[in-house]
Amino acid sequence: MDRFHKKPAVKKSSLIIGRQPIIEAIQSGRAIDKILFQKNISGDSIGTIRQLAKEWNIPIQQVPPEKLYSFTNANHQGAIAIAAIVQYLNLQQVIDHVVSEGSTPLFVMLDGITDVRNIGAIARSAVCCGAQALIIPDKGVGALNEEAMKSSA
Repeated sequence: MDRFHKKPAVKKSSLIIGRQPIIEAIQSGRAIDKILFQKNISGDSIGTIRQLAKEWNIPIQQVPPEKLYSFTNANHQGAIAIAAIVQYLNLQQVIDHVVSEGSTPLFVMLDGITDVRNIGAIARSAVCCGAQALIIPDKGVGALNEEAMKSSA
């Protein structure tokens, strides 16, 4: 497998490890890509995390303990969150903000673009053309990861 097709590793700095740190991260508004729970996990704090994840549209994935230990050897308490690189915003809030500044909204909508390098290049071009936002669907588009960020630079 060549270097362009390897699955990118999750950086330890992007992990939120443990139940209470995950709750605090969500409540503070930190962008989170997904939450990994050990299978058959339970507890009051897990219910709280599930409720917050539902409110903030954060996907939860049930995984075996080995998967969690592949990320870290720290005491994860059966829960790890992967922090997002970018902050996603509600479309209506973005429109309101742009209009309140007296600008005409110019947004670029992506659909079906799976190559993260293309997403980064499109983002770079959009900024050069004066676009204020990229509109990205929940599914069917590549992840906005470090490689996309590098391409957008």
